[in-house]
Amino acid sequence: MAMCYNLGLEVTTLIWGIPLNNPESPDDVRSFYNRAMEGPLRMLFGPLGLQGGGWPLLNLERLFGDAASLLEVGCGQGLLLEKALRRLKPRRAVGVDLSDVMLEIAWERLKRRGKTETIQVAQAEATTLPFQDACFDGLLSMSMIEHLDERALMKFMGEARRVLRPGGRLFVWSFSPRSPIVLARQTMTGRSSDELRLLAIQAGFREARSPRVGLPFPFSSTVLAYRE
Repeated sequence: MAMCYNLGLEVTTLIWGIPLNNPESPDDVRSFYNRAMEGPLRMLFGPLGLQGGGWPLLNLERLFGDAASLLEVGCGQGLLLEKALRRLKPRRAVGVDLSDVMLEIAWERLKRRGKTETIQVAQAEATTLPFQDACFDGLLSMSMIEHLDERALMKFMGEARRVLRPGGRLFVWSFSPRSPIVLARQTMTGRSSDELRLLAIQAGFREARSPRVGLPFPFSSTVLAYRE
């Protein structure tokens, strides 16, 4: 599903003439996704309520089954947030994204499902999360860090550690360097699981590993890191 959705987004943006190789500054990323989601994709994920399973290959229960509070960075249309609320039932769930259009779609989706009592969505950058220290049990990010250069990625890792409570978990899913999507967009950066584990340790996490957390997905990398 992840591959199908992203390939669909790339084809759509090619048809509309949205450049694929702009510098990946936060403003460029926001503009890219805002323009992409204002067309047919917004209809699919908005009024038509396309499901897609919320990244069905991912076993959220294994990752965050006991998390009372959960933050998703790069929440997009709210697919995974919806799945987390349905499967995990946390007391608090928050999603942040750069794209205000994505956030509008996410909120519309969650309202239709009656999932707004314990959830919040907000516009924010991954490198400056607008939350207090040690306020989440789990932090999740799927297919977001490809837009970050090395300096920004280390800032995100540091911010993730800051907002997690002691014992909290960070899970990052990314396209690998050999992913066709990364190769098609010169400004996206794929990382290996080895690289992600090393970055997590450098950011101060006490343990970092790459366990199987669902069905295998080609051209992907993961890290599950634990805050001390």
